[in-house]
Amino acid sequence: NSKWMIARIRDRFEFYIDKVKSAKTPSITLPLIRPDKPVTFDSPAWDGAAKLENLTDYENPKKTARNKTQIAMFHDAKNLYFRIRCFEPDMKSMALTKIPDGKEFMGGTHVEIFLADAKTPGEYYLFGICPDGNSADYKGYEVKWNSHWKHEARMFDKGYEVLAVIPMKDINANLNEVSQLRGTIVREVYGKTKADTEYSTWSGGKHHQTNTFGTFLLMK
Repeated sequence: NSKWMIARIRDRFEFYIDKVKSAKTPSITLPLIRPDKPVTFDSPAWDGAAKLENLTDYENPKKTARNKTQIAMFHDAKNLYFRIRCFEPDMKSMALTKIPDGKEFMGGTHVEIFLADAKTPGEYYLFGICPDGNSADYKGYEVKWNSHWKHEARMFDKGYEVLAVIPMKDINANLNEVSQLRGTIVREVYGKTKADTEYSTWSGGKHHQTNTFGTFLLMK
């Protein structure tokens, strides 16, 4: 009957709310570094950056990802800086996006940076980069939104790395008003076969799910 259905729905709703409340998300402190020159892959500023030595399996955060990912991060009070170094299982079989038009970058191997809006709960932004430099930036699923970010990618003998500089104002963040930001980093590996595929993430963060995002603590 209807009373039983309402009670059942309420019980399930409360179950999932409790799961969200009990979910543990990671945090990392991003140092304040003000480079005196434009930041490149080899800038000395990265020496003082916060570092993650690898990501975890997308479905099982307790399991380290098979394919190593090294991440360095910092901010300069106006921008967030990310350098993501991805080691590939087989450079020759690495699948790239077939249509490099900024709309279907997720068709091949790539990395994604998710950042939550600093003012509006539930809103978030996605910045994606492929090994060949193809990229896309979304507000939620809004493909027409554009950031003023800067990014590049380059290959090395065992993989590729990407560099992203994201203006904090583009995600409504002002260091005078906030001391932390929410976000996550996701990597997708695609090869010749399904067995070559791997999704990895920063300690359990999920695509488009802000309640699973970790916390970036901003030094001042």
